[in-house]
This record gives sequence, structure tokens and C-alpha cells, in this order.
Amino acid sequence: MPGSGSSSPNSPTAPGPSTGYYDTELQTFPYLYSQGSATFAANGTDYDTDWFTYGPAGDVSAPLIVVSNLGCEAADYPAAVAGNIALISRGTCEFGHKTALAGAAGAAGAIIYNNAPGSIGGGTLGAISRPDVGPYVPVASLTGVDGSALVATINAGSEVVGNIHVEAVNEERYTSNVFATSKGGDKNNIVVAGGHTDSVPAGPGINDDGSGSIGILEIALQLPKWKVNNAIRFAFWTAEEFGLVGSEYYVTNLPEEERQKIALYLNFDMIASPNTAYFIYDGDGSAFNLTGPPGSAHIEKTFEDFYVKSKRLRAFPRCRHPCWRSLHWR
Repeated sequence: MPGSGSSSPNSPTAPGPSTGYYDTELQTFPYLYSQGSATFAANGTDYDTDWFTYGPAGDVSAPLIVVSNLGCEAADYPAAVAGNIALISRGTCEFGHKTALAGAAGAAGAIIYNNAPGSIGGGTLGAISRPDVGPYVPVASLTGVDGSALVATINAGSEVVGNIHVEAVNEERYTSNVFATSKGGDKNNIVVAGGHTDSVPAGPGINDDGSGSIGILEIALQLPKWKVNNAIRFAFWTAEEFGLVGSEYYVTNLPEEERQKIALYLNFDMIASPNTAYFIYDGDGSAFNLTGPPGSAHIEKTFEDFYVKSKRLRAFPRCRHPCWRSLHWR
């Protein structure tokens, strides 16, 4: 996981050592570290549950109160929710918005259940805080089956007393992106190749994304054997699993003049999966009717020419964001 402490480094942004082939840079910045776990029980029965990133710690025992509709409006929260646990369906608005509305209504905690039979599978409140909506309260998730059963029990007139126990650490830490840019090649048309260096606690990160970061590191080690037409920048992103924190910080703080010098970006994430298939993102929108940023069609064609025409391999179009996502926020 990224970040090693809460103390500020001596230099937030600093050039790294120069090598014979690369100029390196360490970009250090603060971010909110968030890690935790949750348990939930109701009327003496333990339920499978998940914690939401950025959710606060706490221990709450109180009756469950069903929230109307999808809990996306303040009017959905009855007065009885004050001091109790809001039971909310997933859907339409972000988890964080629902949690903050529950806090604004005076709820002591919140349970968000899936709008499909299975589990939500973890997720994030999507923002560090939402002061314009309300305070966060201890929150956890339930499967659609369990949540719907609790709603039915309560609507039938029976009281359900729940207990939410959340252990969480939410604190400011410092972390760093690392860059290596070739000295040679056209600096006005830079090819950027990136992968993230963090992982989730549930896995060792060998594939997600040790494979991607090690893959581009090996390319960087081999590249000095060749002369390049375009400058090549290798980007090792931090805190990707917290919501693309490292890459978004880089882009947000990159001057527009420098942005225009980036010709294209190639992302390397989970490239060592054992169930390998050759997929190419649908840059031109011909397969999924979702076009990428300008230039994406040209990148797609370049890969098609390489895999299909040159290597005679079968390649399949793949939907690009927002058709799929690895982080759930609603």
C-alpha cells in the first residue's frame, strides 16, 4: 500500500538522479490514507458485510429504520432515523452521498444493501468528506438478499436491532509518483507508459499491479539498446487503488503546455493473468459506440496492425471506461 507515514517530506517535488539514458523525477504529495474493516449483526445473527473506503470508525447498536426510495434525497429519510441505523438500497447516487444524507438526518449509522442478489463487493464513499451534504457515519454493506429480507421483516412490523462495528484509519499521508523520461526522442510528442505500484490488502499484488509496473520497468531497462523517435516517459503511479489518486494528481498539476506534449498514454495493469486473451480497447467506438479521447482510434489501429496483420493473432475489441470499473462508488 502507498504511503509510509504522516510526516511531510523535505521536498514535495524533486528531480531524481540523472542516468545516461533517462531523467528521473520523484513527485511527492499528500493524500488521505484509508483502511478498515466492518462487521454487522442484527437480532443476534451475523451477516457478511464489507467496509467502504473513507468510512469512519465506530460501534453502533440501534434499531434499523428503512429509508424510502433510494436514499438520494433528504426527504427519503424519516424522522425516526435520528439516533438509529438507516437501511438504504443501493442505486442512482453515490454511496458517500447516501451516507452523508443519513448523517444529516441524525442517523447513528447506515447499512447500504445491494440492488442485486449478491454483495456490493466493497466500495468507496467516493470522497474524503461531503460537508455540503452532511457528516459521514459508520457504514457497511449487505447483499441484496439479506438487505431485502431485513426490509421485509421491518415492514411486517417487527423490530430489527443491528450492530455495526467499524475499525478504520483515515489519515493524511505522503506518497510519490516516480517518472523516468528518455533524454532522446521528440520531447514535443512524448509516449507515456504507466502502471501503478500499490495493491489492495486482499491480495499480494503480484498481478494487480506488480505485473504492469515490473513489465514497464523491464521495457525501460531494455530500451537504451535502441534509438527512439519519440521521447518515452515511464510513469509509476501511486495510490491507484484509492481512486487513481497518483495519476489524477499528476494530470491535474501538469501545466497545459506540458499536457500538449504528450502524444499518447498506454496503461499496463494486470498483464500476467493466467487466462490470457488479446483485447484492444475500442478507441474508435466501432464496437461499443464509446469513443476514446482524440487519438484513441489511431492507437487502436496501431495495435490491430501489430497483432492481427503482423503477428497474425486474433484480437478482440474491449469496452473502455465507463463500461467497466474496478472501483465501485454507487
